[in-house]
Amino acid sequence: MQVDFENVYPKDAKIQLTMEAKGSVAGSIKAGLQNSDNYRGCGDFEDINLTTGYQTITKPVSCSGDNAKRLLLNVGQYEGTLSIKS
Repeated sequence: MQVDFENVYPKDAKIQLTMEAKGSVAGSIKAGLQNSDNYRGCGDFEDINLTTGYQTITKPVSCSGDNAKRLLLNVGQYEGTLSIKS
């Protein structure tokens, strides 16, 4: 899943991802920032651990590249269903 930001963040900007989420089974997913030019990575968040009950998840990251404009949630090997309230 990709989300485009209204703002474009420069290198070294501090970004905090906060969401209320749960999984249908316990597990983890990954998230990262991307540049809008060829989907270049601009910083990876620590793994997001999911439980079967809603929890508030907060993960900070510093942009490692210029022009971060996208948030990518990568469910990769997660075998459940992801639910996000906010």
